Amino acid sequence: MTAMPGARMLAIAQAWCSPDTVARVFEPLIADYQADGASRQGIHRLRCTLAGVACFVVSFALTFGRDLRRPLPQGLTGRSSLTFMVFVALGMTVQFATMFDDFVQSGANTSLIFPAFLGLALPLALVPATILVATDPRWPAHAVRRAIACGAAALVTTLIVLNGWVVPNFNQRLRVATAAHYGQPPVARGNRELSLRELAATAAPSDAVSAPRRPSRRYELHARLGLMFSPIPIAALGLAVARCRRYALRRAILWWTVCALVLMFGSMTVDPWSARLGAPPISGWLPHVILILLTVAIHATSRRDTVPPRAPASGPTAKELSGPTP
Repeated sequence: MTAMPGARMLAIAQAWCSPDTVARVFEPLIADYQADGASRQGIHRLRCTLAGVACFVVSFALTFGRDLRRPLPQGLTGRSSLTFMVFVALGMTVQFATMFDDFVQSGANTSLIFPAFLGLALPLALVPATILVATDPRWPAHAVRRAIACGAAALVTTLIVLNGWVVPNFNQRLRVATAAHYGQPPVARGNRELSLRELAATAAPSDAVSAPRRPSRRYELHARLGLMFSPIPIAALGLAVARCRRYALRRAILWWTVCALVLMFGSMTVDPWSARLGAPPISGWLPHVILILLTVAIHATSRRDTVPPRAPASGPTAKELSGPTP
């Protein structure tokens, strides 16, 4: 069965905008678009479709920006922030536990590695936090998506500062402290110890690799930029997982998604295998491509995963069985 023209645009507006905005802006807009398109044929109908889509995009951008300034429902901000911070702490604990012995033997201050752990735990914690908040029935769906969009934008800003300047500085301090512990001279800064501005200034297309297994500065630049903007596709992935109605399927997808994200971003920090798969820009953004493909696959799965509403039980009611009232 073919959907009515504009039905998908109306569904997008209902998912991201408040009900009063949908009633006042998008329902009249889409009604005019459907009425105008029904009376046209050929090239004129195509022009009407393009004009309707353009009007929808402009209206959505303006109204969504206005809805972002509206206060969120009471309790949503605190609950979502608490859930997110719990998973951030869990991710940092797991990273620290796996590398605790190495830092103890090096004799360096273990607090110097916390910014690097935080830069990886922040985007990874967004997946389970998004799923738990999006599946909570206490708040409207459009408000939850607004909160997740604002959180992802704030997280991108945080990661730009953290991975662009803070983490390289602490990495270099950790290397200097480790070298002093073993009586070695201070080591020069490597690719991961350069700030974002220094990396962008020295990452030329002809940047040669000094060692066979060492990625170039151009790859490091794109990989770091990809990690900074990873909250956007990660939040979209979490919303796609939350669309699954069946709890067992959602739990399985969440488990494999978290494992895949840990392997992807963890391998970029330990052994950058993707730097040898192609050009540095393509390899640096490879996790984003995988995330987008995974989101599309999960979205298609969630559309087929429809649970029909439970039909009322057939047969006589209790009032009918009890007979006429005397």
